[in-house]
Formats: sequence, C-alpha cells, structure tokens
Amino acid sequence: MLSWLTDYQSDRTQFSVVNGQHSTVLNVTCGIPQGSVLGPTLFALCTNDLPNSVSSGTVFMYAGDTTVYCLGDTVDSAVTSLNRALSELNRWCQESSLTPHSAKCEAVLLMRKPYIGPLNSVIIGEDQIEWVKHTRLLGVTFDDRLSWSQHLTDVKKSFVNKLNLLKRSSVLSRDALLDLYFQVFLPLVLYGLVVWGGSVNMEQLNSLEKFHRRAAGVIYNLPRGMPSADVYRHSKWKTLNYLHKLRLIKLFYKVFSSEAPAALSYLVNKPCAAYDFRRSNNVSVPCFNSCFFKNSISHRGAILWNAVSTYFTGSQFTAFYRNVKKDKYVKDFDLSAQSVRSLPGQYHDFKCY
Repeated sequence: MLSWLTDYQSDRTQFSVVNGQHSTVLNVTCGIPQGSVLGPTLFALCTNDLPNSVSSGTVFMYAGDTTVYCLGDTVDSAVTSLNRALSELNRWCQESSLTPHSAKCEAVLLMRKPYIGPLNSVIIGEDQIEWVKHTRLLGVTFDDRLSWSQHLTDVKKSFVNKLNLLKRSSVLSRDALLDLYFQVFLPLVLYGLVVWGGSVNMEQLNSLEKFHRRAAGVIYNLPRGMPSADVYRHSKWKTLNYLHKLRLIKLFYKVFSSEAPAALSYLVNKPCAAYDFRRSNNVSVPCFNSCFFKNSISHRGAILWNAVSTYFTGSQFTAFYRNVKKDKYVKDFDLSAQSVRSLPGQYHDFKCY
C-alpha cells in the first residue's frame, strides 16, 4: 500500500494554459492531484495529527475547515491563549508544507455580555486575523452573543428565494413540487434546527412558520387568507415548531442510546436507581436561572425526553419514533411558555416546566 501511494504521488508535473499558450512544465514536489478520488483521504491522513499538535487550544476539523477555540476567565486571557494556539498551528503548517490563508480566517469573541474596549490583535504567522461580530461555519451563521439572529436573517432570505422558485415551478405536478420542497428546499432551511431552534426570537421563528404555510398554499393551491390550522389540516403537514421538538427527542434518543458523539453525553444525566421502575429511563432536568438556559437543548430536550421515555424499550428507533409521533403531549407542548424562574416579580397565570 505504501509503495502504491508513493508511486501515485511521485513523478508528477504541472503547467498552466493561458489563451492557448502553455507555460513551462514543472515538477510537483508537494501536494496531491486536485480533483482526484484519493485527494480527500490523503489530505485527511496528512492533517490527522493537527489537533494533537495544538496544546493551548481545542481544534475541530471537518474536511478543509479548521476551527480553533480557547476559553478564558477574562477576554485578555482568552485572546492570549488563542494567539499561543495559532502560533502552534502555524508551526505545524510550516513543518507540513502547508500555508494558512489568513484572509479566509476570522476571529469571534463569544460572551453573554457585550465587551466594551479594544481587542488585542490575533496573529497567525505574520498576518493579522480580523475580528468579526458574526461568521459562517459549516453552513450555520453564529454571532458573538449566540443569539442566532443573523442566522435566522440569512435563513429567511434563503427561504423567500426558495418560495419564489417554488411559485415559478407551479407548472410541475404536485408530487414533483412536494419532492422539490421536502427533499431539497426544507432540509436546507431546517439545517441545524436542533441547535438554533430553541434560542431564537419567537417572532423570527414564526416568520419561518409563515413561509412554511405559504409553501403549502402554493403546492395545494390554497387561498392566501386561509387560517393556519386549516392549511395544516388540508396539507397534513407538520409545523416547524413540531419538527423542532421531534428533532430534540431524536437527539436525546441517540445520546441516551450512546449512538451520538461522546461530546454530547453532557446532555443526558441519568439518575442512579437500584431497581427498574416505570420512569427508569427519565433523565434529570437541569435547573435554570435565565431564559438563555431555559431555552437550551439540555433543558428543553430533557423535558421532552421524560414525556416519551416510557416508549424507550431498547427497541429500534423506528418503533420508538412511531410512538412519539402519536403522543399528544409532544404535539401540544409549548416551548415558548414562560416560567416564574425566568421572570421578575410575581406572576399568577404562568406555566412552569
């Protein structure tokens, strides 16, 4: 295998063609053939040791994207750690004959409260990385406050464009339109829903719901002013709010069954019991002191999981999921209900979960 890969990488040449004129042929001394089948695999093998080469921060890699993050008690300590980690990353790049592209790098300071004051420079090699308020990573836009507002703004713009395209495609059959919407358009809109669905402004989420209903109206040729309940009843579609709850339950199922990445194990806190009982599959619901944590995956997901945990019998996910979708509590559960813990003063007509 080693000899075969060595032969594959050896004695390669390259040249450029501009206006029909060929440049001088030069030997390729490093890198892999662009567009080759083996290219991604060889690149992954080449960069596999990068996370272990950075000790001052944590490195996450996916395909050609690399993310470095550092934690700190203060902003200055976090930035100092980040610069130290980037110095280690740059040293690894030099040893691996790779060049970091600083123009494609961005730095974001994540804090619950706004930071007032100048930020120290972030450097990789001899280049400075720009500080930004929000950035896009693997298809999701997140901001420095993790409010997901910018991501929802981007999603709404994309949803409007897709809805317009759906209208222009109305000459297609209904089955073709349904396939186009549910297999192409909607998955792009709901990408990452389990992460940002609980932390966004309800007004923004309702605007997505409005576009979802309008798509049903276009496909089924329904009157524009038809009430929402009638639209969903006629189309037999699920609301985006309901899909969000189903995805939360699906995530907790994977974590509870040890099918999810180990990094997500913190979401499930299984109580210790000396014997089996009816609610033995329940998890502990974490307490919260803010709306931010009340709307988090760990809090909302734990509540929903406990509502359907009796359906978990170690059987296949298909049977479990079928029972969950029949559960009326999941359908009616109001994720936006207020709680006395997250509101100041005394409130009498509240729902507490």
